[in-house]
Amino acid sequence: MKKILSMLIAALLCLALISGCGATPAEAQPTSSDPTASTASEPNTTTTEPNTITSKPTTTTAARTKTSAPDPVILTPEQSIYPVGTKEITVTWFNGSEEDLIFGYPFILQAGRSSGWVDAEPVEQLMFLLPGFLLKPGESKDNTYDISHYYGPLEAGRYRIAASYFYDKDRPINKNTPQHEVYAEFEIT
Repeated sequence: MKKILSMLIAALLCLALISGCGATPAEAQPTSSDPTASTASEPNTTTTEPNTITSKPTTTTAARTKTSAPDPVILTPEQSIYPVGTKEITVTWFNGSEEDLIFGYPFILQAGRSSGWVDAEPVEQLMFLLPGFLLKPGESKDNTYDISHYYGPLEAGRYRIAASYFYDKDRPINKNTPQHEVYAEFEIT
């Protein structure tokens, strides 16, 4: 029974993630000329920890409310610089909050421009496998994002993976469940 309930919850999470993916344009975020600096959860601040980005406030959409996490949830790429032709990016999720959280495979790739962050144009409709991964407080888990499948070969430049998660306590997940976003920046050279 518990396994069936877990599978139902994972399916609802995945349905909620798909319904929100790509529905709104990315918010413009300032870029940094320092490739090792990252945008932190507060606008116009940077950290010295390379390519690690915590949650940030987001806007309300018709489909879902996106909010910043009250505690640090961090995405860190395996490398800060990748060669042109890289097909996958592996990131480490770290749950620094006091709550269990759930994340999955859906992501949006964003490109750094002088005007801020913009959603990269996918080569095909974004469709993802929909498992939900539970991450307890203090735990880390690696997740690999298939960049080339959805976005094709990337040109040299600054990019970030935008991924979402939910707190486990907010289940059942529906269109009104607060969704939190985190980012992992990297360069393609």
